[in-house]
Amino acid sequence: MPILDSLYSNDLDVAAKAAREFFGTDSCAYEQLVDPNQFEPRIEFASYEGDEGDEPISIVRKVPSPADLALSQLRQIKGWPANWDGEEAPRPNPANVDRAIYLLSLAAQKQLAFSVGLDSESSPMLSLRDRLYEGHILIEADGRISFYFRSDEGELYDYDLEFDGRTLPVSLENAFNTI
Repeated sequence: MPILDSLYSNDLDVAAKAAREFFGTDSCAYEQLVDPNQFEPRIEFASYEGDEGDEPISIVRKVPSPADLALSQLRQIKGWPANWDGEEAPRPNPANVDRAIYLLSLAAQKQLAFSVGLDSESSPMLSLRDRLYEGHILIEADGRISFYFRSDEGELYDYDLEFDGRTLPVSLENAFNTI
């Protein structure tokens, strides 16, 4: 891994080693959680080269969390035109993209991080491949949601659920608590 990529690693040991190589042996690196509930880690590197008593030279870079990346992608998807896939897919429904954003926020409160995308009908989909489970949540064209998660221990799923954007459907809440 190139040193600059390593500096921005979410793995603190990798980042610390890269910081020592980049800044010299008198350097340190540490990870600070800006807001643990929103998965926003920040890695700060400080170089202590110079005269005794000098302030360290710092480079601070917020490392985008999975929730940050997913939110950014959904905001971009919201503005996509029809035929975004070159296969005549319809324009993503902005109201359903908003539902996906609300759902993503509720999932982040449960410490779950999803990647996002669209299905062939331009319906927003949140995908989970974390911990013991993998699966997805689909915001259907009519605004309802369906989900399916599986692991070696079994499957969790439900379909055609009402979602008001504020509270999780009971079966999805139970699935999130299980995952």
